[in-house]
Amino acid sequence: MFSAGLRLAAIYLALSLCLAALALLQVVPWRPASWLGWTALLLLALPLSLLGEYVGQLLWTNRMSRSIEERTRGQAFSWARVAYALVVMVVVLGALIAATVAWRSFNGY
Repeated sequence: MFSAGLRLAAIYLALSLCLAALALLQVVPWRPASWLGWTALLLLALPLSLLGEYVGQLLWTNRMSRSIEERTRGQAFSWARVAYALVVMVVVLGALIAATVAWRSFNGY
């Protein structure tokens, strides 16, 4: 029978392979060009996905979003919820774009 460590490694590898494949599908024309890039993709796919899920959970279940949800609980559609989601996504995408620009300028692109 498998030891607990080997079972954990197999689960990690299987999840990483699935998440790495999904990440590659999202950026179809690009792929890692070296063994280091492929290794980084496989090793970081699961932790970065979990980090993204955690950040998303924080953004959608904080005090502000809960108060908007409580105020608009009985409504099927709410402009307050739409406005909150729009502001959150603009801020997150702005931060990601700023990080990308900073990374590219740091690396000389």
